Amino acid sequence: MRYALLGIAVLIVVVIGAGFLPEDPGFVVLSYGTKLVRMSFVLFVLLLLACGMVVFLLLWLLGRLISLRARIAGWRRQRRRAKAREALERGYRALAEGDWAHADKLFQQGIQADAGEPLLYLGAARAAEARQDPIGRDTWLTQARETLPDAELAIGLRQAEIALAAAAAPQARAILDRLRHLAPKNAEVLRLLRATCVATGAWQELLDDVIPTSRRVQAVAELDQLERRAVTALLADATTVDRVESIWERMPRALRREPEVLGAYAAALLHAGAGGRAEAILRKQLQRNPDAALIPTYCMLPGDDPGKQQRFLEELARSRPDDPALLLALGRLDLARSLWGSARDRLQRLLAQQPSAEAYQLLAQAHEGMKQPTEAAACYRKGLQLAATRGV
Repeated sequence: MRYALLGIAVLIVVVIGAGFLPEDPGFVVLSYGTKLVRMSFVLFVLLLLACGMVVFLLLWLLGRLISLRARIAGWRRQRRRAKAREALERGYRALAEGDWAHADKLFQQGIQADAGEPLLYLGAARAAEARQDPIGRDTWLTQARETLPDAELAIGLRQAEIALAAAAAPQARAILDRLRHLAPKNAEVLRLLRATCVATGAWQELLDDVIPTSRRVQAVAELDQLERRAVTALLADATTVDRVESIWERMPRALRREPEVLGAYAAALLHAGAGGRAEAILRKQLQRNPDAALIPTYCMLPGDDPGKQQRFLEELARSRPDDPALLLALGRLDLARSLWGSARDRLQRLLAQQPSAEAYQLLAQAHEGMKQPTEAAACYRKGLQLAATRGV
C-alpha cells in the first residue's frame, strides 16, 4: 500500500511540475544504429519515471521471493525442531514409565527430525542402557559428543551415571576425574564422585577432599551423614591402636562428639586390644552427656574394673531410672553376677515399657537362676512369639 501511495505522489508531483514548464520545453532525440527517435522532454521524463518504477517493482518482487524462500526454510526448521522437542518430551515420559522400546523409537524419530539436539542422543543412550544394549548406548553417546563437543560435561555425567549403575565404579571414577578437571566446582560431578568413593571404599579421600569441597560448593544435608559413615568405616578397618588414634586425631572436633562415631571409636579400640581405654573414653563421655545410644556399647566393653562399670551405671540409673538402655545393660550385668532377683525386677520394668525378644530371653534366664522353670518357659515362649511377629 505504501508503495502505491508513493507512486501516486510521484505522479502528482510530475503533473504539478509540468504546469511550470514553458510552452515549448524542448525535445529529446535518441539515436540507435540507423534509427532515430524524437520525443518531447516531458514524455522522456515520464518514461524515465515509469522505467524506474518498473525496475523498482521487479527488485521488490525478487526480494519478496528470496525472503519467502528463507521464511519457508525457517518454518521447516521450526517444524522439525518442534517435532524433535515433542519426541524428546514424549521419549523421557516413556523412560519414566519404563517403556524402553517406545522411548528408543521416539528418540530416534526426534534425531531424524533434528540431528543437532544432544539430549535426544542422551535419551537414546539411556533407553539402550535400560534395554541392556551397551553397544547401542556407547554409539549414541559417541554421536552426542560429535554433535555438540561443548556438551562434554553433560555427556560425561550421563556416562558416569551409567557406569555406576552397572557397578563399574573404576570406569566411573576415570570419567569423573576428567570432568572434575573441566568443572571442579560442579555440584553434580561432586555428587557422583561421592557415590563413586562410597562404591570403591575411598573413605579417606571422602573425608580429606570430596566432602570439604562439596560443602564449599553446596550445603547438602547428606554430607554430615556421609562423613559419619566414612569415619565409621575407617575405624572399622583399623587393626592397630596407632591407626585408630591416627584416624581419631584427624577428625573434626564436632564429629568426635557424635554418639555413632564415639561408639565406632570405642569398638575399634576394643578390636585393637585396648578395651580398657575404650571403656574409660565412653565413661567420660557418658558422665558429660548420658546418651542412651552409647550405653549398650559401654556395657559390652571389658573394662579394667567390672565393678567400677557396675557402680557407674548404677549412678546413671539413679538419675534415669526408667531408661530402657540402662535397664537392659544393668539386667545383663546382674545376670553375669548371678543377681537373679535384681535382674528380674529390672527386666520386668523394661518389658512393661518396651517389650523385646531379647529382654524376654534375659528374663527367662533370671527365672531359671531363681529355680522357676514355669515362668522361664513362659518368657521363652513370649520371646519367640514376639520375634516371629516383629522379626526382632
